[in-house]
Amino acid sequence: MIFFLWFVQISFAQTKDSLSYYSSTGSATEFAKFKKLGDDYYENGYISKAIENYQKALQIKNDFNVQKKLAKAWSRKGYGEKAIQIYQSVLSQDSTNVNVRYDLAILLAKKGRIEPAIKLLYALEKTDPKNPDYSYQIGQLEADVNRKLDAYLRSYYKDTTLIRSIYKITKLYRQLDNFKDSAQYFLQKGLTLSPNHFGLLRLQVIDLYRDNKFVAMKNLLIKMDSLYPNKLFVKKNLGWVYLNLNQLKEADFYLDQALKIDDEPILYYYKGILFFKQKKYKEAKYMQLLAIAKKKVKNDKEFYQLGLIEKEYKHYQKALNYFKKAYKDNVKDYKSLYQQALLTDVFTKNRKKAIKLYQNYLKHFASKDQQTTAAIKKRLNDLKVKEFMNSEKK
Repeated sequence: MIFFLWFVQISFAQTKDSLSYYSSTGSATEFAKFKKLGDDYYENGYISKAIENYQKALQIKNDFNVQKKLAKAWSRKGYGEKAIQIYQSVLSQDSTNVNVRYDLAILLAKKGRIEPAIKLLYALEKTDPKNPDYSYQIGQLEADVNRKLDAYLRSYYKDTTLIRSIYKITKLYRQLDNFKDSAQYFLQKGLTLSPNHFGLLRLQVIDLYRDNKFVAMKNLLIKMDSLYPNKLFVKKNLGWVYLNLNQLKEADFYLDQALKIDDEPILYYYKGILFFKQKKYKEAKYMQLLAIAKKKVKNDKEFYQLGLIEKEYKHYQKALNYFKKAYKDNVKDYKSLYQQALLTDVFTKNRKKAIKLYQNYLKHFASKDQQTTAAIKKRLNDLKVKEFMNSEKK
């Protein structure tokens, strides 16, 4: 804080020295004095003062460069529309000024005026077909995936070392069907050019996760942790992968580190699983309830875990209620439906309801788990026989 105040004092003193210099020497024009003061104020963060002096300079001489500086100052102060008006005024006097056209396009995009921004960028691309940045910015603004990809590819072919284009192309190819090889090519190309690029390493982690290569995933995340020590993605996924490798001490360490960065609900869910694996059911239950409290979307996974915890406690009614909540929250949660059917069958001994639940499972989820499906079919036959015999007695 002391250093910052000292720096500001020095900077402000230098700005005042500029004024003294121009006041004391007759060689500098008033225009140059105000322009220099505007630059000094802008560099040191005194934007209002910079605007004031740029405007004074422009009263003396209409200068394109000062107008551009004034536009940037207004934009930095949060007055984007004033900046746009200045850029448009400059272009009305010199429509060939590519720097102003580009600055205007970027500012229009920031203000949400996408169509005129894209139109300007396409015009710039025609004016200078070799400039990769125009194509890249078009890719940033296009809504259609194919047009977006085409723009990034144009940018890449103009400069095959432009890592930001390579990263965007890689991400888009991964979203498209039948382009896995292309995505992999650009991923490897990018990592060759920039081995420590966080975004590309992140995509590599996701690939390892999808391929169930958890040891390789762990090793890559450890490398990323040394490069990016305060990234939530890294800490969270190190906790998750250690959890899946049953290295619970390490999982606990990284999950706690992740929670110091952000208290995402998923982190409490992982902690709940960790405690469950340690048979610390009280702590596991607390963590899952905490995850639900902090979460604003579906809670089926947390409810399912709470059901398993209560089942371990032999609190079967509580477990059944949680499995019901899990399935209600997500009708695709076949595991919760199975547990609900099982407890209805074994605990409540409500055969008719159990039969309906088992049938519902077979109707929607028979292909999910062959072993479970076989067990359900066998149990369903037994229940139907019992129901038949019971009706015969009546």
